[in-house]
This record gives sequence, structure tokens and C-alpha cells, in this order.
Amino acid sequence: FFFLMIRRPPRSTQSRSSAASDVYKRQLKDFIRAKKEKALYKWWGQFCESEQQYEDAIEAYRNAEDWASVVRIFIYVETIARAQQVATESNEPLACYYLAKHLELKGDIRNAIQFYARSCLLYTSPSPRDRQKS
Repeated sequence: FFFLMIRRPPRSTQSRSSAASDVYKRQLKDFIRAKKEKALYKWWGQFCESEQQYEDAIEAYRNAEDWASVVRIFIYVETIARAQQVATESNEPLACYYLAKHLELKGDIRNAIQFYARSCLLYTSPSPRDRQKS
């Protein structure tokens, strides 16, 4: 015998594929939370960010302790005070650099210098002596 099951569409306005997709995303999110692995959290953050789900992305990046990505999103959604708080508390060089670059572009030179100093990232061109060595 062949059995054919006909399902009724969900009562909401979502299509069947969209509702199923939401279920799979929820299951995947639960799986990642259960595993508690930084690499999975970072991957989930990237996925959420690509879907423009910034709050979920921030949560995932926080769980992954990827402070640079948290700061980058806060800058993107223009919550600079929160970006400054994360960069200051984490003291992560790349997070400080992202914020410094943003502040410089916005004309806040004093704070930009402070965060550039925290970033410890010095971009200099190689000296002629260093170029000869390579």
C-alpha cells in the first residue's frame, strides 16, 4: 500500500516552506546552544547577520567571545555607545580598531586616538632595509 498524507497549510500567512525553514532554524539554534562550542556560535552569528537578524547575531558572537564582530554590528546599527562599552570591557585589539576607524571617519578624533592606542595595531610600511631582506 502507498500512503499519502495530505497536510493542511499552517494557519499563519507564512508559506509552508517558510514555516518549515523557521522550524529548522529553531532546531539548529537549540543544537548550537546545547553544544556550547565557540566555532558553532561564530558560524551561527555569521548566519544570523546574513539574515539581518542582528540581535541574534550579537548574542551568538557574545557566546563565541568574538568581540570584534559584536562591535562591528553595533557600529553598523549605529549604537556607538554599546560598541564603545564592548570594546572597552573586552579590550580586544580588533574591536578597538574597528571602533577607532569609525570614530575617525565620524570626526571624533580624540576618542579615535584612544581606541587606536588600545588596539595596538600599528600599520606601517616596511623600511627600505626590511624590503631588501625579502
